[in-house]
Amino acid sequence: MIESSAIKQLRERRDRAREVGRYKRRELRGQTTSSGMTVASRSAAVESEGHRAKRTLLSGALKRANKETERRRVTDAHSDLFSNAKRALAMKKGRRYRPAMAAGHTNRQ
Repeated sequence: MIESSAIKQLRERRDRAREVGRYKRRELRGQTTSSGMTVASRSAAVESEGHRAKRTLLSGALKRANKETERRRVTDAHSDLFSNAKRALAMKKGRRYRPAMAAGHTNRQ
């Protein structure tokens, strides 16, 4: 199974790329102060595109990891169901025929 720590790390990296991209876009629009770098707006736009590509890549990887985790969970659930059904059938076949209680005197009068 894909480890949850790997998925957690992918999610954290994707979120970080998303945050940096948002911050860079805000810088381009002039809604926040510069992060200390004095770069031309052209290079900032290219940098923003880089974060967008990174975020897209990480989002795709996270989707694939989540799909694989879900696929493995479903497969495990199906195999558990199948083994339980086989065991129940074996138990059912293993039972001996027990006749119903013989009719006779009862406590009722």
